[in-house]
Amino acid sequence: MRQTTRLQSGLINLRTTLVLLCLTGLAGTVQAQSEDDQERVHWLYLRDQEAWVEDTTEVRRYPADISVPSYALGVWWETLADDLVVSRIRRDAGNSLEPGARVRTNQAHPQHNVAAGRDLSILQVLSTGLLLTDGETAFLVSPDDYRTLSFAVSHAVSDSLRIESEADAGERRFAWQTDQVQGSVHYDLDMADSESVTGHLRQRVRVTNGSDRDLSTRGFSYQPGAARHFPMRRDQTLQASAEADSGASESVAGYQAIITYPESVVIPPKADVWFPVSEQTLELAHRFQFQWHFNPVQNRAADWSLQLSSDTALQRLGGETSVSWFDGELASLNSQYQRYSENRAVVNLGQNDQLTLSARQSSESGDTWMLTLYNHLEQAADASLNLVFRQPGMNQSLSRTLDLRIQPGEHQVTLRAGPSGIEEL
Repeated sequence: MRQTTRLQSGLINLRTTLVLLCLTGLAGTVQAQSEDDQERVHWLYLRDQEAWVEDTTEVRRYPADISVPSYALGVWWETLADDLVVSRIRRDAGNSLEPGARVRTNQAHPQHNVAAGRDLSILQVLSTGLLLTDGETAFLVSPDDYRTLSFAVSHAVSDSLRIESEADAGERRFAWQTDQVQGSVHYDLDMADSESVTGHLRQRVRVTNGSDRDLSTRGFSYQPGAARHFPMRRDQTLQASAEADSGASESVAGYQAIITYPESVVIPPKADVWFPVSEQTLELAHRFQFQWHFNPVQNRAADWSLQLSSDTALQRLGGETSVSWFDGELASLNSQYQRYSENRAVVNLGQNDQLTLSARQSSESGDTWMLTLYNHLEQAADASLNLVFRQPGMNQSLSRTLDLRIQPGEHQVTLRAGPSGIEEL
C-alpha cells in the first residue's frame, strides 16, 4: 500500500490525541475519532469537480435498505431485474445539532479570532451552547449566537436507499455522486537548471477529500472533465488491472484518456493527496515565438515555451505543470502540459522580454516592413515568427512561418506582402 501524506500543516490529529481545551467558563475535551469516521468504499471515479463513489453490499432479502450520505448529489443501483424499484428516502438534517455536523460562520467571531465564512464542525452539543472546531482549536457558541451560523448537512446524516425486487439476493453494486471528492492530473518537470537540455517529467493524480471523514478505497480512476455521468460498469481492462494490482497507469477507454490507480489508499479529511503515476526522462528545447499581423509594434515580448521530446510515448493527459529549477537562482513556474504528438509535447511558460520584436513600415506603399528582433540573452535563441497578412478588400489572409536562430544582439528582417504571398527580402 502506498503511503499518503496529510498536506495540511499544523492539524491536530483528533484520532489519537486528547487535548484539554480551556474556554471561558467551560472546560471541554476534544474527543478521539472512532472508526465510524472513516468511509470505506470499493472504488472512486474521479473527475475535475466531482466523483462517483462505488461500493458493494450483500442483499439477503428484499426490500433492502442501504445507507447513502445525505449530501449525495445522485445515486445509482445495479439493475438485475425488470421489476426493480429504487426509492431514496431523504432525511432533512435541517438544523440538526449533533457531533460531526458541519456549520459555517455567517459573520466574524472576533472574540474567538474566527472570520466570517469559516467551515467548522460541531464537536459537542452542550446545554450552554455548541462546541465548534476547525481541527486545530475549539470555541463555544451560545444559543443566542446560533443566528450567526449556517447549518450544513452532516456526514453523520444518511439517506436510505430502499430496493424492492423479486430478484435473487446476493452481492450488489451501488454508487453515489458527490462534489466533496475531486481529482485532477498534475505534472512536475524537474530540471538541473534553466539551461538544461534534459529533464524528468512526473505525472501525478491529486485527490481532494473535502469531507469530514477519512476516505478508504481499494483504488480509483480519473477522467478529465466535469460531465455528470457515471459509467454503469467499469471497462473490463480496468477491472482486470485492479484485480491484478498492476500499479497506476494511463490508458484509453471509451475514446478518452484515463488514469487508474488500483491500490488501496486512505485519503484524510480536508486534504489534498498527490499519487504518483509515471515518470519519464525527456529532451528539452527552449522555444520563442512571435505572432505578427503586419502592424506597427514596439518591443513586443516573445511567447516562451519548452518543447519536450522522447523516444517513448509521452503522457496523453494535459494538465497543470510545475517547472522546477531551485538552482539558487530560479525556483519554479506554473504552466500547462499539452501533448501534440505521440513523442512531443509543449509546456508554455508565458511571455519573456529577453527576446523582443519591433516593426515599422519601410515604404510609402505599406507593403514593405522592417522587423527588428533583439536577443538580450547571452546565448543564441531559436524563435519562430508567425506572419499573417490580410490584404485590404480581400477575405483571405496570407500566412507564413519563419524559423530563425537569433544570436545575442540585434537581428533585422525585411518583409514584403502582396497578392503573391509573403517574401523575405
